[in-house]
Amino acid sequence: MAKTCLKCGYARQESDSAPDYECPSCGAIYAKVEAALKRTQENNAFSQEKLDAPLDFSNNSGHTANPVLYSNHTEPVYEMLWRCEFCGKDKLRGKSQRFCPQCGAPQNPNQRYFPNNAELVAVDDTVYHGADVICPACKTANPANNGFCQQCSAPLQNAASVHLQQDSDIAENPKADKNYTSIVLAILGIVLVIGAFFLLDHFWRKTITLELVSAEWKREIKIEQFRAVHDSSWCSSMPYNAYSVYRHSEVRSHNKIADGQRCTSKRVDRGNGTFTTKQSCVTKYRDEPVYADKCDYKVDRWQYSRSVYASGTDKLPHDPVLNMPKSLNCLGCEREAQHVARYILNLRNQANEAVECDVPMRTWQLAELPSQWTMKVSMFSKAKHCETLKVIERSL
Repeated sequence: MAKTCLKCGYARQESDSAPDYECPSCGAIYAKVEAALKRTQENNAFSQEKLDAPLDFSNNSGHTANPVLYSNHTEPVYEMLWRCEFCGKDKLRGKSQRFCPQCGAPQNPNQRYFPNNAELVAVDDTVYHGADVICPACKTANPANNGFCQQCSAPLQNAASVHLQQDSDIAENPKADKNYTSIVLAILGIVLVIGAFFLLDHFWRKTITLELVSAEWKREIKIEQFRAVHDSSWCSSMPYNAYSVYRHSEVRSHNKIADGQRCTSKRVDRGNGTFTTKQSCVTKYRDEPVYADKCDYKVDRWQYSRSVYASGTDKLPHDPVLNMPKSLNCLGCEREAQHVARYILNLRNQANEAVECDVPMRTWQLAELPSQWTMKVSMFSKAKHCETLKVIERSL
C-alpha cells in the first residue's frame, strides 16, 4: 500500500528515489509529522478536560505554584541517583529518597548524578512543579510547591533553585579525560620550548671577524621565445586565441543535498530528582558532483627558453652582450625578459672556513683587498646573517 504524507498529501510511488522515511514531494519525515499530529490532538483533548475541571495549586505559604503538567510528555521520566556525603552510601534515588536511609542525612542536590542504562528507574510524574528550592535556613532541598521547609519549617519565599546537572559534566571516563589533559599540556610545553629556542636563536647573536678573499659579480638575462604551449582550463574561461581544442566533462564543484537526519539524545536534569531525555536532530548532507566542460588546447605564448650570462671580478659589472633581432610576435621569435644581478663576497673566518655572501651592490662596492669585515652569527644554530656585514675601516 502506498505511503501518504500527512503534511502535503502526496502518495508515494514505486519510482520515487527518496528514502523510505522521507516524503519525496515536501521532504518531511513521516514519523515526525505523525508524532506532531498525535501530540496536537492529545493536547487539544487535554486542554478541554482541564477547562472543565480547573485545578487549585495554592499552598499554605500564601503563594501559588505554577505546575507543568506532564501527562502528554512524549519522553519517559527517570529518577536521578545521589550519594550521601556523610556516610558514603551511593545509588540513592533522587525523587523517592529525600533522606539517606542509612544515616538520615538530607539529600544534597549537588551530589545527584545521571544513572547508567542498567540503573534506570522510570517515574510516573504527572505534575512537574519545577526545580527544587534550597531552604535559606538549613540548606535542605525542598519540592518547588512546598511553602515551608520539610526539615526545619522555615518559609521558602524567594528561595533559590538547585543547580542543574549537565549531561556534559558527567565524565564517562575521568581517567581518560585526565590523560588527555596531560597530553595537551605536554604538547603545549613542547611548543613553548621550541618557540623560545627560535626566539633566542633569532635575537641572541655574536659578532665574528672575517677576511675578504675575493669579490665577484654575475649578471643574467633570461630569454623568452614565442611558441605554442599546451594548457587547459574551464571552457568558459578559455583564451580567445586557443586552438586544437579538446572538450571533455569534469567535476567542477559539489552541491550539498539533504540525505536524512542524524539524531542524538541528551539527558536533561529537571531539578527535582528526575531527568528526561531530549532528542535533537540535524540534517545530513551528501556531496552531489556538479559537472562542467573542461578544455585542453594549444595557445601561442611567450615562454622562458634560455639564459645568457656574464661575470667578473672587476669593478665594472655589465650585462651580457646580446645579438638579437627586434622581437616580434611570430612563432620562434625571441625577446629579452628578466635581468638578474648578483654581487658576491667570498670570505674566510678565523677557523679558515669559507663563507659566501650575496650582498647589495653598495656593500659590494666597498670591497677592497685586503680588508676585514664583521658579521653577526646566531649562537645556537650558527646561522650566518650576511645582511649584517660591515667593513672594518682601517686606521690611518
